[in-house]
Amino acid sequence: MDTAKNSLTTNAMILTLAVISLLGMVGCGSSSSGGSSGTSSSTTTLAQTSSYITSQNGYSVTACTGNSFTTSAGVFSVQLESYSGSSGLNSAWVRVRITGLPSDVSFGSATLSFWTYDLDSSGNILNEVSNPFTIEQYNGVGSFSSISGASQTSYTMSGSPSSLDFVVQMTNPSSNVMNVVIAKSAGGAIQHQIENLVPAIYANPNVYNQAHQNSQLLALHPFANQASNGYSDAQYAQAAQSQFCF
Repeated sequence: MDTAKNSLTTNAMILTLAVISLLGMVGCGSSSSGGSSGTSSSTTTLAQTSSYITSQNGYSVTACTGNSFTTSAGVFSVQLESYSGSSGLNSAWVRVRITGLPSDVSFGSATLSFWTYDLDSSGNILNEVSNPFTIEQYNGVGSFSSISGASQTSYTMSGSPSSLDFVVQMTNPSSNVMNVVIAKSAGGAIQHQIENLVPAIYANPNVYNQAHQNSQLLALHPFANQASNGYSDAQYAQAAQSQFCF
């Protein structure tokens, strides 16, 4: 299955006003946590842990990313987090949570799948694969129970997935992009899709750009809109943790 690449603009990468507000609070030393974009689940109440923010080459690296895209039927938004198991964070697994779903998705027929690939500097998709995943029920802060222990590559949506986490096994852990795809039916036409940078990434979009030198990837960074606003590395790190970690 060849997934058509979203023609996302930088303005669709994140709800700009929410991020500006969040970064502003961080700059003022506020301890308040920002909410996730779209029709969020209860992720804003989850306790955060500093293990999601590490350092590499003197810059903050976040294990959490996300994206929000406004469609004619509402907001499609997701959060991604490097999987946290008994041995700590494991980048070969990515936990995905859907926090906003367009209203035109037909439960009982629409399917969900997770594709990963790389983008070259011209926006061409390279090494695209569909990734297997399992499903867990979110029961509260730090509590999950398995719904589907067997790996699958497609999930027929029976209702809003806001209380579900999809634990995606990265077929190629070095891939930079994950495309969350909703098709109208099994094997049918794509209805909605949203691209995200696979964690972990540099929280500061300017540092990320220096490391990758790829405008196509930079456009998917959750703080791409804020790259010229003069925020510190620590502010970007705190914003990533507050908005995307769960």
